[in-house]
Amino acid sequence: MKKPILFVISCVILIFYIGTWGYLTLGIANPKMLSGLDMSGFIFTATTVAGVSSALVLGVLGATKPGSPLTMQSLSARDIPAVDLDKATRYLTVAFLLVWVVIGALSVIYGVLLEAPAAADASGSLTDLEKKVEKAHKAVQNFGMTWVGMAVSCAMVLFGVNK
Repeated sequence: MKKPILFVISCVILIFYIGTWGYLTLGIANPKMLSGLDMSGFIFTATTVAGVSSALVLGVLGATKPGSPLTMQSLSARDIPAVDLDKATRYLTVAFLLVWVVIGALSVIYGVLLEAPAAADASGSLTDLEKKVEKAHKAVQNFGMTWVGMAVSCAMVLFGVNK
């Protein structure tokens, strides 16, 4: 019974990961999306979900021997007879890896490579919306820089480090 629950929790984490980082990244491009948001709570949620997702990705890659195909977590089909849980888990694992790469790459592009949105008007003061965009950009920038380091670690784990 524990394995199907873990599968459902993993699905929920993936949905939250896509939702929070997608919304944050889109909010930088379209600041009006951020107007009704409590940025502190949203960024805390987004970074927590990103950390958990990254740990899951590193766990999958860590269970794989260097140079061999990805090791997918196997769940017994006996746990849920009507669902091929083994096949669903393989798809979920691949989805996690792909989403992690896409969101990480977008964070690098939006947060690190592209110029930050204009922060202040001629008087030097920021509106509430501009402050929210600045916080969102900083969070995406921090995750983008962190993600590059995790991506290098993942590559080293996946392909092995030769002496």
